[in-house]
Amino acid sequence: MSSARIPVVAKRKLDFTSLANGSTQDLLLADRQELTSWSYASLLVAISQHTLSNGAGTISILAIPQSFTDEDPASLFLSTIAFAPEFLPNTTAPTFGVQIDSNTPSPGYLNTNLPMLGANCVGAMVRIIARGTRTASAGTLQADVSVELAVTDA
Repeated sequence: MSSARIPVVAKRKLDFTSLANGSTQDLLLADRQELTSWSYASLLVAISQHTLSNGAGTISILAIPQSFTDEDPASLFLSTIAFAPEFLPNTTAPTFGVQIDSNTPSPGYLNTNLPMLGANCVGAMVRIIARGTRTASAGTLQADVSVELAVTDA
């Protein structure tokens, strides 16, 4: 059995403070992260610090199932499953990411398993995004994060 930790995003500041109340914005962090050689995968997010305060909103780090073909390499094939609100944390549906809010420890560490087989799995490849969501007009929405994938073949 072999395993690895794949660095995906080096420490980076995510700043969604300028979002209007009730809005959401996605930021691409990494594209076409290959998982075909692995049987198990987990998304690991280290939060060096965050300034999410006063219930201002959330920052989610999501792994979105993705694929491409050699015949049409410029086309994006993204699953819509991770875009549905029921796939966010604190639900009974599969979770393809982690959510940072005002209750998340700073510094902190969040992780989630990425299902590799069966219905609603991530499959062979993922795109990693940060999604900022503002739920209150006051407060900052910033976090310094790094992202890794922990993988194993058995």
